[in-house]
Amino acid sequence: QSAMQLFKKIAPLKKKWACQISMDAAQDDEILTQMKNSGCFLVLIGFESLNKESLGQMHKSANIKADYEATIKRIYKHRMLIYGTFVLGCDGDNSDVFERTLDFAVRNGIAVTNFNPLIPMPGTSVYEKFSKENRLLYKKWWISDKYHYGDTAFIPKNMTPDELHDGCLRIRTEFYSFSCIIKRLFSNRSNFSPTNLLIFLLVNFISRREIHRKQGQLLGGILNETDVD
Repeated sequence: QSAMQLFKKIAPLKKKWACQISMDAAQDDEILTQMKNSGCFLVLIGFESLNKESLGQMHKSANIKADYEATIKRIYKHRMLIYGTFVLGCDGDNSDVFERTLDFAVRNGIAVTNFNPLIPMPGTSVYEKFSKENRLLYKKWWISDKYHYGDTAFIPKNMTPDELHDGCLRIRTEFYSFSCIIKRLFSNRSNFSPTNLLIFLLVNFISRREIHRKQGQLLGGILNETDVD
């Protein structure tokens, strides 16, 4: 109810805004209607994985129950763009995970994506599990002078660290290729509607530039970087 009240309060301001929503919220047409009416043009959703085993390892029960394609259609019905995030390299993932995830994102016309390798964050059960199994490539990757953006920080179960690194980079590059940008642009009316067209093109071309600019940088350099261009 508090969210609905917020949407009604900001609607008269005529501002354009974006936000992250849960998979549960994405099932509610009333919430989506009020979001759109109040100026929301893009929602970020953590799809995380197409693999239910991997979703189980992430404790994403709402994602396991959700019909992703129906959820996407519901959001498009409200003429909003989708920023989808995916985590690759879980123990349930095989080497075919890259093509399947890329195909899903392109086929559904997702405007923006992150295809990220699984990163064992300190203090999490995943980090503790990989540490006990001697699968961490860096004990403290976040302060290592050898860990670079895009690197694999652990030994995956069903692929090599290089396969995870290269697979994520390859599908990022393909997703933001000129041909794929155009294909996704015209795949649904939300992407090329008058209010979304410029935003779609802007975020795609910025993302295309950033892929190789950040890839391979020391993590500290990215965290401390201030863009002025």
